[in-house]
Amino acid sequence: PNTSWQTLQIASKLLNKGAKLNLIFENIYKRFEVKNLKLWGKALSRLSLDKKSGIATTAIFQDDFDSGIDDKSFNGFSNFLNSLKEAKAVMVLKEESGQFIKGSLRTAHKSLDVSEIAKQYGGGGHKKAAGFLVKGKLVKNKDDRWVIEEV
Repeated sequence: PNTSWQTLQIASKLLNKGAKLNLIFENIYKRFEVKNLKLWGKALSRLSLDKKSGIATTAIFQDDFDSGIDDKSFNGFSNFLNSLKEAKAVMVLKEESGQFIKGSLRTAHKSLDVSEIAKQYGGGGHKKAAGFLVKGKLVKNKDDRWVIEEV
């Protein structure tokens, strides 16, 4: 939804001026190492979909980051999940140091504004991409949903 005809026109002009499509592809899609995808696998194993709201949620913890894996290994995960067919939006909850939880929200749904959800937690952003940072601890509630508990 964020790609317009103008975007494609500009991309076409760049290619006509010598931009290397294969290098662009490799820098966007060929950037993962096995250790990165194993980290993503941990978050994917915790993925759940609330059918009522249409929001898919997952969590990632500091303990999931094995040695040699940094925060950059997790970049792009929210955008990746945004391709889920069944979800209207996605929320990735990431445990940060100092007992903070970072929330990352994405949507491609026409009528949904994830910045409104982020504002409820003191965050902000854009209609289609937003986030927040709150003090707390991630726990599963009785409904098997991730919630942020006060500390």
